[in-house]
Amino acid sequence: GIIDTGIDYLNEEFLNEAGNTRIISIFDQTEESGRKIAGHPIGSEFIRADINKAIDEMKQDRDPYAIVPSRDTIGHGTSMAGIVGARGVNPDIIGVAPKCEFAIVKLKEGSQGLRDYYGVYGNRPVFYSIDIILAINYLYELSLNIAKPMIILLPLGSTMGAHNGFSSTERYIDRVSKSKEITFVVPTG
Repeated sequence: GIIDTGIDYLNEEFLNEAGNTRIISIFDQTEESGRKIAGHPIGSEFIRADINKAIDEMKQDRDPYAIVPSRDTIGHGTSMAGIVGARGVNPDIIGVAPKCEFAIVKLKEGSQGLRDYYGVYGNRPVFYSIDIILAINYLYELSLNIAKPMIILLPLGSTMGAHNGFSSTERYIDRVSKSKEITFVVPTG
């Protein structure tokens, strides 16, 4: 599971040898046109069948985004997915787990007011803690529903909080990681 800016699901690195997606699902918090998820007030879910249909549309020179409109416009999530599981179509880029499956959460960006309040300058995206918690919850529930263990990569840093394990996000990560089926990977710097 990767919680970030989304994924370029059309990238060959994330397809299997038969040309089908290795993505189980994309939960796009910015998109409202797809299937709603119970208990999640924002976003839409696109499952493997939707993504494969979109890939087929692309192969027939039609618009895949009419089926799955989720896009990684920043590219960070796609880069992280490449490090995790690029299959090596480009021999210079082979991920750590090139045969893995993915579950992706595209986070909704925070408002300009949030950026101003915390003094975030430039074009770096910022995210609300509650949206990160919703993302973790989605991946945890997905892991339970598909009965597979999951490693959740949260490659986002923060200057918020004391970094002592007591922020709401840190406490929720601790709670979810008590499940023997879930492992988190987070930045330290």
